[in-house]
Amino acid sequence: MQKHIYDLRAQIDETEWRAKSRRNLVIDCWKKFGHKSENFTMLDVGCGSGWLQKDFETKFDCKTFGIDTSPQAVKHSKANGLKHNTFYSGKKIPFKDNSFDLVCSIDVLEHVKDDLYLLNEINRVMKRKSVFIGIVPARNELLSTRDKRLMHFRRYEKEHLQTIVSNSGLQKLSCRYIDFLLYFPLKLSCLLAKKAQDLPDIKLETGETNVIFNRLLYTWEKIENRISTNISLPLGVSLLIVAKK
Repeated sequence: MQKHIYDLRAQIDETEWRAKSRRNLVIDCWKKFGHKSENFTMLDVGCGSGWLQKDFETKFDCKTFGIDTSPQAVKHSKANGLKHNTFYSGKKIPFKDNSFDLVCSIDVLEHVKDDLYLLNEINRVMKRKSVFIGIVPARNELLSTRDKRLMHFRRYEKEHLQTIVSNSGLQKLSCRYIDFLLYFPLKLSCLLAKKAQDLPDIKLETGETNVIFNRLLYTWEKIENRISTNISLPLGVSLLIVAKK
């Protein structure tokens, strides 16, 4: 991603409605699918400013590690008090085989040209019976210039995501759409936007809002997340997948 995006995320990730909602989803998935041991190790692939790790360290007795291809992101996460975060070259993950009980990859796979290679590496560093939790942007019909600016190689169809996760050797436990409500304004924006680079030209790059809208959107996301745990939503702008080794 562009440099200013990392700086922006470091400023807003703690309180921004979508970032908080994603962290809550990951924690709920761990509670549902993870093992019961309190003393576990967690790796955040694409750690950014490190707020997912901080939430895990606050809520659980665990040790977290983070890697990111951006030295700037690693710097922000270390400033956030995370000592075990390091730069990742994009090739071999710098940890031994069978190291982690939980590996997370939140809005990362779409930035990687060879996503199957990264999933294979994630599998390698996971312990037996450990859990992988990933979130990616969904539906090719929503691909726009915004994705290109954020350096996304793709958006994912549900079947494609499940296939590459399976091809990495991981066993899918759950795969569902999230961010249902956001699908409709984004789809409408794509239909109405002028074309640039053969794609709908959408300017928005972040979900940053004022305080009131931030609270309203966060409240809606909490409601939607509860609904989606019991009902499979037919659409969404993102996909959440949980798998085990």
